[in-house]
Amino acid sequence: MYSWEKFDSVGVSTTFTRGFQVVQLDISQGNFSLFSHLQGAATFIDASTTADFRTQYLYGRLTNIGELLDFSIGRMPYFHGVGNGTLDGVKTAFRFGEDRASFVAYGGVPPPGDYTLKGWGSLSSNYVVGGQFLVTPMEHLSTGISYVNKARERTPYWTIRADSLFNPAPIYIDPELRREQYVGIDARYLVSSLQLYGRYDFDLLGEQSQRADLRALYSFSDDLMVNATYQFRSPRIPWNSFFSRFNLSNTHEVEAGVDFVALQKVRTFVRGAFVQYDGDQSFRYTVGGYWTYASISYRGSTGQAGELNSISLAFAYPLLERALIPNANVVWNSYALNASAPREETFSGALGVTVRPVKQLAVDVQGQWLTNSIYKNDLRIFARINFWFSEMLNLL
Repeated sequence: MYSWEKFDSVGVSTTFTRGFQVVQLDISQGNFSLFSHLQGAATFIDASTTADFRTQYLYGRLTNIGELLDFSIGRMPYFHGVGNGTLDGVKTAFRFGEDRASFVAYGGVPPPGDYTLKGWGSLSSNYVVGGQFLVTPMEHLSTGISYVNKARERTPYWTIRADSLFNPAPIYIDPELRREQYVGIDARYLVSSLQLYGRYDFDLLGEQSQRADLRALYSFSDDLMVNATYQFRSPRIPWNSFFSRFNLSNTHEVEAGVDFVALQKVRTFVRGAFVQYDGDQSFRYTVGGYWTYASISYRGSTGQAGELNSISLAFAYPLLERALIPNANVVWNSYALNASAPREETFSGALGVTVRPVKQLAVDVQGQWLTNSIYKNDLRIFARINFWFSEMLNLL
């Protein structure tokens, strides 16, 4: 729960209090499992109260059916190539060829915007279908191809528009479906010292490339690694959405870096990235290091992305066999929208502790402080209690 006071005018204020509760409960019996993630929230505004409940996911899964098939039904997350999100429907996963190939297919409707268990709309106007085929044609190489087709209807409405004589007149607007349709391929090659990854996504409705990735990592030893990345991005915007009417620009980014062990148990890294926009460019660089209990990094950028200098430090050290873990972090930023704009500075810090009297229970308390050009001093205190349990219910 947290609370704040809002002043609408001098001497007149309103007190707000908002509380959250999250429940994640999984139940398994044999090859059947039930997964759930439920959220509830309530807002108290002086004497009035409003509440809302969300079902982030709630689905059942049967695994290893005939040693070939997994089957899931309900509200579930999906992450398969170009397809990612949440759907209310079914998902199947097939394995064949001595597990050297697999195929995932899913279909259903997108959940309502408020994640309740009602208000889906018609299936012909609200749907998600897709799949991914993965195969390992040879040792160290895995490839995949994926597809997704999504649609969601938009609410019609009445508005005022000018008629042929330029007089205001009511008109009924029935927007087209908001749609997305993508296909993608990816490949990964892994050996002891070399890792290669490539991915390409194509927007079938916009008839254009949406994303491309090329990544390489080479390990000279456990203490020295080099990496390089190329990324192409076109904004992923649903077809017929309002934002698709704008002139959108693409970006090309090339980054290279080195990770190495400078001191015992201290790993350091240096990275630099060049980003090309339509008609402009920027450069980003990062230097840092991390130890088992602490990390420090410096980051900067110039050009179209703005002028930025940032330093961050983080620390956490377990005591009493991890029953007590104090932690702290500090972040300083100096930035400007461009080279000729005035610079602004921000500073933030946090100091907290995690107390775990028993393995299943953890209590976190943290104080946070922020100062910038808008807030001279912003101080907040947060507390959280986590309880984990696993129990044999013996219901079946």
